Amino acid sequence: MLQVVVDDPRHPAAKKVFLAAVSRLKAAKKMSVQRACQHFGLSRQSFYQRRDRE
Repeated sequence: MLQVVVDDPRHPAAKKVFLAAVSRLKAAKKMSVQRACQHFGLSRQSFYQRRDRE
């Protein structure tokens, strides 16, 4: 499963991992949302849209 996440960031499982990881990094004040999103190669907008849906 992890390989799928790494290979295709549009995969539904990858999106859930992305949301959880960015949320944890932000909560721990280890990394900003902007920096974490850049690391995953996805936009801040995708993070906030996904967060608001859940």
